[in-house]
Amino acid sequence: DAGPGTHRPNARLLGAELMALEHSLHAVRLPRALEYARLNGLNRITRGGPGGRVGIVAAGKTYLDVCEALNVLGLDPAALDRHGIRLLKLGMIWPVEPGIVGEFAAGLGEVIVVEEKRAFIEAQVKEILYGRAGAPAVHGKRDAAGDELFRASGDLDADAVAAGLARALGR
Repeated sequence: DAGPGTHRPNARLLGAELMALEHSLHAVRLPRALEYARLNGLNRITRGGPGGRVGIVAAGKTYLDVCEALNVLGLDPAALDRHGIRLLKLGMIWPVEPGIVGEFAAGLGEVIVVEEKRAFIEAQVKEILYGRAGAPAVHGKRDAAGDELFRASGDLDADAVAAGLARALGR
């Protein structure tokens, strides 16, 4: 409903051109991207209901690794529901849509972000939830005690994810 875009890429990145480009990014293009993600269901809560206590966020291949890791840990869909574990599958990782994160985190005590490399999604989730009343603790690369959950270098596989989730969920 926003109509056609007016953004025209160019190579002039100085002065007024740069300010207009920056304004377009923050006031027009990013809000449109977030609206697109929301309207098209790119990010979905795939498991869990209102009684959840722990949420797990992942995207892409890592989401599949999380599902396999949970299976390895003996947490089938019924066990996830019994233990109050929710899953959020992100289809668009930047920017992360705040509405789905707020809906997902409502009532949770902890959110665990599983991602490869640096804490990119984790930082966005923390920023979205920061200062909200009743916001859960958010962990990813490290737990609350500072111990490593998921390595920040190399890739993750289902076994590495299972080991990190076992440490996090064992509490």
